Amino acid sequence: MTSMGRTNRPAKRTLQSVDKALGLLWAFDGSRAELGVVELARKAGLSPSNVSRLLSSLVQGDVVEYNEATGRYRLGMGLVRLASLVTDRLDLRTLSRAHLAALVESTQETASLNIFTGDQAVTIDFVPSPRAVVSLVHLGRRGLVHCTSVGKLLLACQRPDVWDRALSRPMLRFTPRTIVDPEILRADLCGIREQGYALAEEEREPELNAIAVPVHGLHGEVVAAIGLQGPAHRFNRGAMLHALPALRSEAEKLSRELGARPEA
Repeated sequence: MTSMGRTNRPAKRTLQSVDKALGLLWAFDGSRAELGVVELARKAGLSPSNVSRLLSSLVQGDVVEYNEATGRYRLGMGLVRLASLVTDRLDLRTLSRAHLAALVESTQETASLNIFTGDQAVTIDFVPSPRAVVSLVHLGRRGLVHCTSVGKLLLACQRPDVWDRALSRPMLRFTPRTIVDPEILRADLCGIREQGYALAEEEREPELNAIAVPVHGLHGEVVAAIGLQGPAHRFNRGAMLHALPALRSEAEKLSRELGARPEA
């Protein structure tokens, strides 16, 4: 038996039986509420006899339940109790702060966290650029859905009826590049959904460019957008696309901390 190192970090080697039990739990993928031994064995890549023994332990631990009426298994209430311990500490702003700071360090531009409420994007946190010339962000600032990167990104992730409601409203023109035609905006939103990010190039303010990507929650839903913005002469399209991998990386890390699966 090996002891844990003084750092208290997890050992590099894992227990095969625990790995199999975890794989079995993930076999409950939501496609069906209850699964039988044979189906679980197929999904987990284990033998039925091995699955049967693992299920016995998981049932004893209250993380899996056996339904006498159907002869099948389902996830247990013990997982709900464990999940509540995690969700109680999942504060979006607190978790995002390190990721916003990392983006500012790597890009030297202002990073912001935004949510969708009242058919608009609202800034709930930001880290400013350390440069002398910066684009200003304010907590509670509303990002219009037709002319800001975070607004367009968050609208693009909504249901069709939310699109229709937003596109039916008058759209103010702030610069020569502001989109005010509903059909042009609809096409832009379709492109954003497909590519997974939104750009705004001098659409809300002259000399202001921005890019945004989504943050996913526990069930794969979009819960927020992380944006980067800066002066157009410095943060041009090339610079924005150069920053995109880092932006996506930090958004994916935050999504995982919120419980999203990697494929979200």
